[in-house]
Amino acid sequence: MAPIIPASFERDRSQAYALARICFGTNIALHGLVRLTHLNQFVTNLQPEFAKTFLPGSLVEFTGYVIVFGEAIIGLLVLFGFGLRSALIAGQLLMLLLLAGTCLREQW
Repeated sequence: MAPIIPASFERDRSQAYALARICFGTNIALHGLVRLTHLNQFVTNLQPEFAKTFLPGSLVEFTGYVIVFGEAIIGLLVLFGFGLRSALIAGQLLMLLLLAGTCLREQW
């Protein structure tokens, strides 16, 4: 016999899922959208931060641009629920990239 799940549980779960999606999407989207207003400054500021790592400057610069546009696009996709599964996977890969950068800079 299958367990009976109250309708309120499904409604609460849907609301929690929507709230998590909205919060995560807004957070990531705003990171990217705000940086778009000073994109070149953001990318330039990355160079000295990664100077002591093994990464070449050109890769740091390229990655800086990818991060900003990735955050803006992925965040908006998650926020509005478009291609949600793919957007969430892309968001987690972006987070992995950000974590790798933090570790290379030894900012624990």
